[in-house]
Amino acid sequence: MSIQSKSLYAIILTLACLASGYYLYNTVWPNYSSQQMALNLAQTENQQLQDTLDSTKDFIEKYNQQASNPSNIDQFLPAKEPDVPNLLANIESLAGQSAIVLSEIQIVDSATKISAVNAVQPVGISFSASGTYPQLKDFITKIQLHLRLMDVTNITLAANNLGDQSNSTPILIYQIKLNTYYQK
Repeated sequence: MSIQSKSLYAIILTLACLASGYYLYNTVWPNYSSQQMALNLAQTENQQLQDTLDSTKDFIEKYNQQASNPSNIDQFLPAKEPDVPNLLANIESLAGQSAIVLSEIQIVDSATKISAVNAVQPVGISFSASGTYPQLKDFITKIQLHLRLMDVTNITLAANNLGDQSNSTPILIYQIKLNTYYQK
């Protein structure tokens, strides 16, 4: 084999390597990159779904524990009547735990009565409360975590000008409206 033919083979081999490199860079690499991004997205979605599944399993486990205690279910959504005395006792207890002082409690029976059997009927409650802002946050958190289903619909804040002005945390007056429910 002559030197010219070896040079020609070397040039052809170099051009073939460059052409295959160009082909890989322009066709295979973008496909690889997009597949890598799709894999990362799928792994993220899989983790989110796994977290949701774990949360659902935890909920079902807690539900099954609570299902064995029918008094808890009746407290969550009372049947036939709104069970106002127990509700007021629960709200007063939560307020006491948060050092909130309640006043002017009003029960607002819903104007739109749902007549269907087993329909969920709302009962509105409004009251005034006084305390500091951290106490209010604690009270609202306790309402959210309470077994009885209650939705806070409105909170109005007003400053109390009659308190001790040297106190670093002012006492606020709150008007709180919430809905609770019972099964008719």
